[in-house]
Amino acid sequence: MLADTRTKDMALSRLMDLYVAIGLALTIAAEVLAILSTALPYWFSASLDNGKVNVHAGLFKLCANDLGTGFVCVDYDGWLGLGPGGVPGWLKVAQAMMILSVIAFAGGIVLASMYVAKVRDWVMLIVASAALTMAGVAFGVVGTSVAGSKFNELTPPDDPATGNLHAAFGLGVVAVLNAAAAAISLGLAWIKIVKS
Repeated sequence: MLADTRTKDMALSRLMDLYVAIGLALTIAAEVLAILSTALPYWFSASLDNGKVNVHAGLFKLCANDLGTGFVCVDYDGWLGLGPGGVPGWLKVAQAMMILSVIAFAGGIVLASMYVAKVRDWVMLIVASAALTMAGVAFGVVGTSVAGSKFNELTPPDDPATGNLHAAFGLGVVAVLNAAAAAISLGLAWIKIVKS
């Protein structure tokens, strides 16, 4: 009887550890994608002057590629002549949300890693990791939604071929989806513990 209980406990522990490991791996992937998405200047791409100038906009900088001069990037910190208001409010919101997403994912990684490394065997580490990861998902959804909708408004309605959302936006969306799957995996690990 005691041996059956131990075997059952070991099997449950392995399954729970698998869920935590999967959640941790997905959160790490989401972290890398969120960092790349936030840093790269490829949220929006447009072709101007009949394709002679290609413009790429990110959350923090604008880059242009003129056939004659090459590729030039400029930060949004006043160099673009954005007027007395500076960077638009929607862009500041998107920047803040994506940075908070990166921070929340990092916190989720630290807590799940502590559990996996057996620094502490507290179930609350899994719960807190899932909660931080889910918070990162919420921040990422707001950041990608705001930036995606506003960058999309830059495309003239009569000529949608001139501009569109680009790779860094896609990376942000994939980061959010990865992190959502990670939070679900971590949540399943917690449920297995609670039910045992």
